[in-house]
Amino acid sequence: MQIPKNVWEQLIRHFRCELPREGVGVLTGTPAGVHYLKLQNTAQNEAHFRVSPQEWVSLLHALEEGNERLLAIVHSHPSTPAEPSSEDLEGFSYPDAYMLIVSLQHPHAPEAGLYKKTGQRIERCPFEII
Repeated sequence: MQIPKNVWEQLIRHFRCELPREGVGVLTGTPAGVHYLKLQNTAQNEAHFRVSPQEWVSLLHALEEGNERLLAIVHSHPSTPAEPSSEDLEGFSYPDAYMLIVSLQHPHAPEAGLYKKTGQRIERCPFEII
């Protein structure tokens, strides 16, 4: 996957503003390019994220109407590495999308991991910021 630099910078700004909570959003795609849409984290606990069912359904309808694809569900780990937690693995149920985790353990040098889940298997995938 290729993520445009301006999209990367947009999601990093969003996640820094959410600290100490986890931030959440999605990467979407059209023939014209990749976009980032931030979502509201409704979780009560700082170390988790949750999106309201209403916001999620609205997002899926908007993607369908705009002929966009859900490329990746993106969330931050404010103080842990960019690796899926057991909760991330259990809650990820979109086999056609990637999971991009951004670690802000070092806020001025964010690290990220891109993952694809197939059945019960999780695989780290390459990506680049262009």
